[in-house]
Amino acid sequence: MTVDGVRVEADVRRVTLAADPRGTALAVTVADVPVEAEVVVGLGAGTALDAGDLPGRVFDLLDRAQIGYDLKERLLAVATADEPVATRVSRLQALGLDRPLETALGELLLSH
Repeated sequence: MTVDGVRVEADVRRVTLAADPRGTALAVTVADVPVEAEVVVGLGAGTALDAGDLPGRVFDLLDRAQIGYDLKERLLAVATADEPVATRVSRLQALGLDRPLETALGELLLSH
């Protein structure tokens, strides 16, 4: 890992995603990094991101959520729309959802 081209130490941990307890991710923490710095994280040869089944993962999350069926349908449609991720995330944020549900959906969208 580098910050502005200088190798730095980082705390790297495998974590369970709030949005999908079956999945895991790597959490990388670096202390004292200016917001304007360029941070580069190398994952090593042969490493690939898991694109996964976004519609299926969103459905599983919403299936467990204690919200009305109409809202579940609306959230699934927004989350899986053929739009840029930033647009879908902002549309979800505009709905005024409970913070844990909004965060979980955002994690799923931003991980794909």
